[in-house]
Amino acid sequence: MAGRSRALAGAVLVVAACGDPGAVSLRIDAPAAPGLDPLAEPLASLTLTAVDAAGATVYDATLRDVARGAPLAFGDVPVGEALTLELAGAAASGRVVAYGRAAPLDVAPGAEVEAVLHLRRPFTYLGGAPELLAVDGSRQPGDAYATFAPAGGAVSAAAALPDGAGVVVVAGDAVRVVSTATHEAEGAAAALAGPADDLAVSPDGRWAVASHRADPAGVSIVDLDALRAGAAAPVAFVATGAGGAVAVTDDTAWVVEDPLASLFCEGTSRLRAIALAAPSADAPAIALGGPAGDLAVTPDGAALVVLPCAGQVVRVDGPDATPRPVVEVAGVSAVTVARDRVWVTGHVDGVDAHLTLASMPLEGGPVELLALPTTEERAEAISLSDPTQGGLLRMTADLSSAFDIAVLPDGAHVAILMAAVYVTEPSGDAGGGQPIIPAITMVTYEFQLVQLDTGLAAQRLRTSCTIEWEPGALLDAFACARAPGQDEAPAAFVPTSLTALYGSR
Repeated sequence: MAGRSRALAGAVLVVAACGDPGAVSLRIDAPAAPGLDPLAEPLASLTLTAVDAAGATVYDATLRDVARGAPLAFGDVPVGEALTLELAGAAASGRVVAYGRAAPLDVAPGAEVEAVLHLRRPFTYLGGAPELLAVDGSRQPGDAYATFAPAGGAVSAAAALPDGAGVVVVAGDAVRVVSTATHEAEGAAAALAGPADDLAVSPDGRWAVASHRADPAGVSIVDLDALRAGAAAPVAFVATGAGGAVAVTDDTAWVVEDPLASLFCEGTSRLRAIALAAPSADAPAIALGGPAGDLAVTPDGAALVVLPCAGQVVRVDGPDATPRPVVEVAGVSAVTVARDRVWVTGHVDGVDAHLTLASMPLEGGPVELLALPTTEERAEAISLSDPTQGGLLRMTADLSSAFDIAVLPDGAHVAILMAAVYVTEPSGDAGGGQPIIPAITMVTYEFQLVQLDTGLAAQRLRTSCTIEWEPGALLDAFACARAPGQDEAPAAFVPTSLTALYGSR
């Protein structure tokens, strides 16, 4: 059978090449709103890929010079069980600027199935801001690529829905969904026990789980279908120890209890597996042998837990399993899973302090380690007597650490949140023992979009900067200035988490 074509942002019929195995009608949804439209500029290429349940590519086809309204003719695509369809649109540079993925499809013989694919710009969303901060990964440094999306208040955590249609956010003490087509809140909101420490969504998009570190400590399990339907009680609360990182499978919420709470390696965290359909505080807890930080899950449902003080990521295969080390990285801090690999951030402090990015196959194997460049900042002297004079002090990081990570769906970029400390000693002699430049300490938080082939930042967005200095030097007042290639968030805030559309878990 021959496939019929439709205009982009309309529908395209995808059918099997022979016999009568069934057909799939794929409806492509692409927002037309300014700043959100992935087709605002013509795409140099648009590639349709079909992937089977084993992760093997069974079909791909590419169209060239595609614009909104252009007809699509991808040809005949084999269909079957658990087939995933992806669309990736690239600019002339090869950078992916539009992406969408349909949920896995099961097509019975003779049946016709419609699937919806939400084609979107490669957005990453940040929690911790006065509203939801949306960062457009298709834009260049200097562009206005970071904007606020109204979420009903300050966002403590955010997690993208697997189908790309929305982002679940916790704003204040309520959970709601923000549409990725409009960047506006949609549907009802539901009250939670308090702000979230972390938030995760199940791969099937049915459940959202928020952890709460402050009293009342525990987890809130949100039935997203019920939330969208406006049900009266879509949230179940389970009391646990202080809630830290969470990660979710289709049927289980993994939660770190009593997570690492300071720079000192004190206490012992536990990992708890809670059934989503029948949540209970009686779920068994697994001792982790030390304080734990970040958490991720593998496609087969195992938990990967960061033990920062041990420099390890451990794997827990089930509620009764014993944690076993899978990778060791100096300064390990954040973990995620993407493209059948484990991705881990680490750091090296002191002279030329820098972040590292390690990855390894899920089934085990050699670790690939990428050292990221040492970050730089600028301090501006604002106490010069001559208003026409100015002075910028270049500072390099002495301490740095990433605390959240997501691999973008293009497989070529990684989004990270990091904190860094910059320290300078007094220098220069103004006479009488007075230094020209005082001892300065700067603390920054920033988002980076890192290119995996080079380790360089394609985007570097500073969200917060504080600066202090010892009084009495000739230059006695300083302010944070931007480093080359660095941009500033539209409002200052300390980020708490990030989530990438169609990104890693």
